Amino acid sequence: MNDFALENLNIATDARSCDPAKIPTLIMWCCETCGELEGFCDHEGEMVEVTEQLPWRFEVCGLCRGNGKHVNPAVDAGGLTREDFDADPDFAEDYFSGTYDVTCARCSGKRVEQVIDHDALTKDQATALEVQAKAEAEYRAETLAELRAGC
Repeated sequence: MNDFALENLNIATDARSCDPAKIPTLIMWCCETCGELEGFCDHEGEMVEVTEQLPWRFEVCGLCRGNGKHVNPAVDAGGLTREDFDADPDFAEDYFSGTYDVTCARCSGKRVEQVIDHDALTKDQATALEVQAKAEAEYRAETLAELRAGC
C-alpha cells in the first residue's frame, strides 16, 4: 500500500473524521403488506423506507469528552512518535498547547451530543436498530476494504 493510500485510510478510520451528530433516527425497510422488517417476512410485497426518530438523551460528547474541540486529524491521524516531538520542540509545544485544535466534528463544539436512550426503546425499535447497525457495519467494512485495495 502506498503512503498516500495509507494516509487516506488513516484519516477515513479516524473517529474525528465524522459528520456532526444528528438526532438518533432509525431508517428501516419494511414490507408494505405486513409492516415486518426486511428479512423478517416471507411476503413478496414492496419494501418501503420508514424513518422514525428514536428516543434520545443528551450525554457528554464521546469524541471530544466535553471539551468542544480536538486535534485536527490531518495533523496526527497517521500517528506521531516521540521522535516527531524531539525533532521539532516548537511543534511539540504547539501540539500540546492546542494550536492544532479544531471544533469537535461530532458535537460542533456544544460539548454534548444526542444519543439513543436504549432504556426507552420498544422491542421493535431495538430489533430494527440492531438490523440497521449490522447493515452499517457491513457497509463500513466494504468501504474500508475498497480503500485498502486502492479504490
